[in-house]
Amino acid sequence: YAPCCGKKICTACSYQNWKAFDNENRKRADKNHAVLDFTSCPFCRTPRAEDDIELIRRMEKRSEKDDPIAIFMLSTAYRGDGFHGVLQDEAKALDFTRRAAELGDNDALFVLGSAYELGNLGLEINENASRKYCELAAMGGHARSRYTIGRSCCQTTFIRVTRDSVMHSRIASNS
Repeated sequence: YAPCCGKKICTACSYQNWKAFDNENRKRADKNHAVLDFTSCPFCRTPRAEDDIELIRRMEKRSEKDDPIAIFMLSTAYRGDGFHGVLQDEAKALDFTRRAAELGDNDALFVLGSAYELGNLGLEINENASRKYCELAAMGGHARSRYTIGRSCCQTTFIRVTRDSVMHSRIASNS
């Protein structure tokens, strides 16, 4: 994710971009030309943030434009302990997480589901809310939500099958 322009780039594309810069710089060095700066954004060519303060400032600027990824990244910064130089603040983290979830960010939906399941971020444990947010994230394609829901369904089915088997065994032994 590039907080300067709000675009996402996959690891493979980032690597190809680096290779292209590296090849171009080798050609330029042979001709005694100035080398290109790889540390700029591959989309908008904005130089990368010099420090954590600049990175947070860029994410805040993107969040003002309702960029759900930037908002979720800010929530992550406030959930952590000193992440990017931001002090932990559960209230701000929860606000940013809810805002990102409202904008449809699947990671934020999953974090809210997990927070309701575990009682994190100052939330009370609420199984219905936890399931709701995890299902929304899963419907959006969030892999961990899909796994979590599938696992909880399997555990519930296993418990039901085991309980039914025990009851069937008790009935058969009493006959």
